[in-house]
Amino acid sequence: MGLDPDRWFDNVEHAAAATVGRETVDYVANIYKYYIAYRMLRDRQATRCEAPMAAAPQGGGGVAVAAATAATGCQLKP
Repeated sequence: MGLDPDRWFDNVEHAAAATVGRETVDYVANIYKYYIAYRMLRDRQATRCEAPMAAAPQGGGGVAVAAATAATGCQLKP
C-alpha cells in the first residue's frame, strides 16, 4: 500500500482497519489518547512541583519547602 510501517496514525491504521476491523484501530487510538493525557498531567505536575523547591531559601529552609510542597501536593525528594 506504500505506507510507512513506522507511522501508525493516518497511515498504517488505515491498512489495519481494512484487515482487522475498525474496533481494534479505535481501541489503539483511545489508549494513545489516555497516554497523551497522562503524560501532560505528569509534566504539568512536575512543573508545579519544581517551583516550591526553587523558591525555598537555601540552608534552614526545610520548613518553607515542607509548607510549599504540602500546599501543592508534591512529595519531598530525599
